[in-house]
Amino acid sequence: MNQKTPTQLANHIYKKTTNSLMAHSIKAVENFILEEREVYSMDKNKNTIKAFPVPISIIKTDRITRKASLKLEFTKKNILLRAVIFIKKSLSHNETRVLIAHELAHLLLDGLHSKTPGFFQIENVSKEADCDEFAEVLCQLHHKFYENRSNIENYCLFQN
Repeated sequence: MNQKTPTQLANHIYKKTTNSLMAHSIKAVENFILEEREVYSMDKNKNTIKAFPVPISIIKTDRITRKASLKLEFTKKNILLRAVIFIKKSLSHNETRVLIAHELAHLLLDGLHSKTPGFFQIENVSKEADCDEFAEVLCQLHHKFYENRSNIENYCLFQN
């Protein structure tokens, strides 16, 4: 990466935020996993406990056949290492948001209970209705939040 001025770097990051759909929900799921699973690791002296975060990445691509796909990677000790949601590049922002929410539901409902080490794809069709419900409710909550101008003023806009 070329050395950028702070202003150039801030502008570059800002442009990325406009494509970071569902970023707050993704971060909330990462935090939920950290809190609920209580996944920790110890240092070599076995006296310092550190939280073990699980990053969730979104990759837009045209190299998938379905609209979206969730892949999880586990360590040999069956600890969830990371989650990657692949989204078809050609989808609208609205479709992308709904599909991200749907795949987050798969992660929460199916992925956290897996015991398979390695990198694999969840294909639990029996949970589709639950994942659809989760996505619908989460997206409706986001919509209601942004409909209310005071929410935007209190939580999104910077105070002068």
